[in-house]
Amino acid sequence: YKKTTDRITNNGLGYLHNRIKEDYEYLVKIKANLNNQQIGQLQVQYLYALSFHLDQPMDASYLKAMTYYHKQAQQFWQKQGPQMQAMTALALFRSKDGSTSKAIINSLRERAIKNETLGMYWKNAQPAYYWQDAPVETQALLIEAFSEISQDEAAVSSLKQWLLTQKQTN
Repeated sequence: YKKTTDRITNNGLGYLHNRIKEDYEYLVKIKANLNNQQIGQLQVQYLYALSFHLDQPMDASYLKAMTYYHKQAQQFWQKQGPQMQAMTALALFRSKDGSTSKAIINSLRERAIKNETLGMYWKNAQPAYYWQDAPVETQALLIEAFSEISQDEAAVSSLKQWLLTQKQTN
C-alpha cells in the first residue's frame, strides 16, 4: 500500500506544483504588479497542503512560484479570514518561519471572543456560504494551529469547548 500511496501523493503534489506555477506565470504574463496582493485562498491552500510534504524533493522549475507565494503569505496574511490565517500560520511554521506564524497566532488570540460557557471562538459576520467560512471547519483548523504553533493547552481546551457546544446545539 505504501508504494500506491506514495505514487498518489507524488502525482497530487506534481499537479499542485504545476497549477501554482501556472498561476504565477499568468501573473508575469499579464504584467501584474507582483508587489500587490496576488495570494488568495487557493494559493494559501497550496502552501498548507505542501507543508505536509516538505521532505519531498521539488523540481527547481516550481521553486520560484512557491517562493513567491510564500513571501505573499508572509506579507498579506492580515487580509485573509481566520481559517486562511490558520492555514498560513501552519504552512509558515512548518517551513521554519516561526516569527510570522507566531504573529498570526497572537493576532488571532487578540481578536478571539472568550466566554466562560462557550470557550474561545471568532465571530463570523456573515453566514457560511463558502466552506472556508464554515465555523466548525474554521475552528478545527484553529485548534490545529494553536496546538502546533503556540502549544497553549489552555487556549486549545477553550477552542475545543466551543466546538463541543456546537455539537450540543446542532
